[in-house]
Amino acid sequence: MPIGHGHFDYFSPKLSFAAAGTDADFTGDKVLLHQHCRSDASFSDGWSKSLDEGEYDVADGDFVNDDASALYVPAGFKVTLHEHGKADSRFADGGTKEYWGPVSVDCLADDDINDWTSHITVEKFVPCADKNQEDGSKPGDCGDCLAGFVVDAASGTCIPEESSDDGTDDGTDDGTTDTSPIAPAAIVEPTQPSKTALLPILGLVVIGGVILSMSPE
Repeated sequence: MPIGHGHFDYFSPKLSFAAAGTDADFTGDKVLLHQHCRSDASFSDGWSKSLDEGEYDVADGDFVNDDASALYVPAGFKVTLHEHGKADSRFADGGTKEYWGPVSVDCLADDDINDWTSHITVEKFVPCADKNQEDGSKPGDCGDCLAGFVVDAASGTCIPEESSDDGTDDGTDDGTTDTSPIAPAAIVEPTQPSKTALLPILGLVVIGGVILSMSPE
C-alpha cells in the first residue's frame, strides 16, 4: 500500500466569504477529509484534503492532528480513522472507526469522533454488486448471488447461469441447469448370415465346379 503523504492534494482556504459546505464538497472519486462540519458557517474557510489509497499520519504532516470534522468516502473505498498516530505507543490499542463508501459524513461529531483523528487508512474494495452478489448484513460482507447468477464450484465466484453442454435446459425455475449425462450411442453388433441363406450360394459353387470339371482340356 503506498505511503499517504506523497499521494494527496491540498486545498488552501478559499479566498471568499465563509460559507457552509455544499454537495460539491462531498462528491468525486477520491476520499475527502474536511476541517469543519458541513453545516459550519466557516466550512469554506477550513482546510480540505483529497486522499487516494494509502496510509496517512499526522507524524508525516499529512493532515492536522485532532482537527478533522467531516468526511466523504466514494464507492469502492473503505476508510479507517484511528485515534492515535502510528508513532504513538497507544496506536494498536486506540479507537478506530470504519466507513465504507459511498457515504458522506457531514459531521464526525455525530459519531463522537470530532477533532479525534491522528491516522487514516484508505483501502479499495470491490462492491458486492460488482461481484454479482447481494449486499450482506454489514458493509464488506456480501450475500448470495444475484438473480441470474450461480456459484462457480471452481472459483467460488458468482457467474452467469448457462445451459448444459447439450444445449438444453432442465426446464425448472430453481436456478439450476440440466447436468444429466448424455447417454452414449448404442453399439450395433454385426449380424452373421443364417445357414439357410448360405445354401443357394453353396449350390451355385458346387454346380460351377462340376461344369468346370466336365470341360474338355
